[in-house]
Formats: sequence, C-alpha cells, structure tokens
Amino acid sequence: MRRRSLLCSVSAAAASIAGCSASSDNKDAPSDSENGILGEPIWEHSVPGQSLILSDNTVFGQEVSPSADQQEDLSDLDISGGVFSLDTETGEHQWTYGSSNSMSRIAPRAVTDAVYVTKSSDDASSWTSAVEFNGTERWSGIDGSLTYITDNTAYLIEGYSRGDPIVRAIDTSDGSEIWNAPGSSIEPETAATNTPDTVYVAGDQLVALDTAEGSVRWRYEHGDAESDIHVVSNGTAYVTLDREVVVAASGGEELWRVESLSWPNIHAPTDSAVLVTDQNHTRALDAVTGEQQWVQPL
Repeated sequence: MRRRSLLCSVSAAAASIAGCSASSDNKDAPSDSENGILGEPIWEHSVPGQSLILSDNTVFGQEVSPSADQQEDLSDLDISGGVFSLDTETGEHQWTYGSSNSMSRIAPRAVTDAVYVTKSSDDASSWTSAVEFNGTERWSGIDGSLTYITDNTAYLIEGYSRGDPIVRAIDTSDGSEIWNAPGSSIEPETAATNTPDTVYVAGDQLVALDTAEGSVRWRYEHGDAESDIHVVSNGTAYVTLDREVVVAASGGEELWRVESLSWPNIHAPTDSAVLVTDQNHTRALDAVTGEQQWVQPL
C-alpha cells in the first residue's frame, strides 16, 4: 500500500492536467463523474518525482530517490535523480537527462523552446543546460543558476557563493554569453513582453541595463547596503536593502523609502499602491510617495 500511495501522489498532479487538456477537445465525452472515475489517476509513473512542469503535451520533472521503506518496491528501477520526460496522454517515459550524483540537485527551471535545467552542488555552485524536447542536449555546463528567460535570452546568476555574484545574459540558441554585469538578483519590467528592452540588476547597487548589450541605462547607488530587487513596474524598481528597508527607485533617483521592517517582501504594485509584507504586518503604501495607506497585523 505504501507504493500505491506514493505513485498516486506523484502522478495524480500530472495526470489531472493531462485529463483536463484531453477532455476539452471532446465536449460530447462523458464527464469523469459520469464514468465513475472522479479523483482516480489516468496513469501512473513508476518513479517518484517532483518539480513537475507541463509543456508541449509533455510532463517534465525531477526524479526523487525513494525512502528506505520504498527502496525494496523500486529496486528494479534505475533512479539517478535526473530530469525525466513523460507523455501527458499515456504517462509513457520518453527520456531521462542527467543525474543528481547523490550530492547535488538537478531540476527543470523553465520550459519554453527547450527544457532549461539547473544543477546545484552542495557548495552552492550551479550550472545550467538546455535540453531539446526530444532529450538531446542543445548546450550544457554554463556556470550559473537560471533566473528567468525571454524569447532568446536566458539570465543566469553565477558566483553567489563566492561573494562576487554576476548576472550573465546567455543566447538560448547556442549558450554563448551576450554580456555580464555584477549583481545578485535580476528582474525584467513586470508589464514587458517576452522581449523587454531593460532588465534591472541589484547587488551593491541597482542598475538598469539594456538587454541587447548590457549597457547601463541608469544607476542607483545605495551605499554599503546589499540590495535585492523584487519587482519592476512602469519603470520603477522596488528593492529591499539589508532585509529591512524598502526603496522605490527610477531613473537613478530614489523616489521614497520605508525603514524599520523585518524581512520585507514587495508584491506586484498597481498605479496607486504597493503591497509590502514582512514578518509582522501587511502594508499598503502609496505608489508615488511611499506613505502608508493602511496596515494589518499578520
């Protein structure tokens, strides 16, 4: 019974997605409830998995090593901790890429024109590869962890564990580097298309960069504090400083700041307000002035 519950818990999420897409093409087909199979998995995959992503009629995920009490049931399977591909209609295994090698982690981070896989080691170093939908490798071993991806550029952060992180812009077609810049976090314009013309990089300063060349559009110096960018909207970047200050900056100028917070998170702003949560409160701040509109304890 242990094995049965394991397989269902892993496969049900992927199977339910596949079932929804299949049923939408046939409006005359009886519903799941009419068939008496509501809640039952359509198919099961033998290997436990996580980090499931659905794209191109395929489920991608990461193999997970079975626990001690599951190893006997799964002893005949080769589970290397790699990234796998399953057909959404049948659950059939198509391919497996890479291995966790016991001491590291490998997982699909994004699926657009390919499957982008980041592998991380215990010393916090990481590498990113691009794998075609048929399982063949497009390019591999590029230093850095994938942060986000546009139509033709992947943005990686590399060297964070060394204390001198850089952002790398990588051509998705061949893995070549387009440009790099110092920084520990990066965000595109929230309302931008898949090909934004500006990206915002934070670290020991906040910099707005041209996506094509990496040239500086504007720079905001904030002293010795370490910054982390959360969101960008309408040309304004919202960052935290040393996990206790929220700053709004645009065009290289500070618009406003709110201090004495505790590990704040900044949520997608509107034209009139910015929501900020920390360990104690949720606040609505005026998007133009930063003045508090209301506050609620958590």
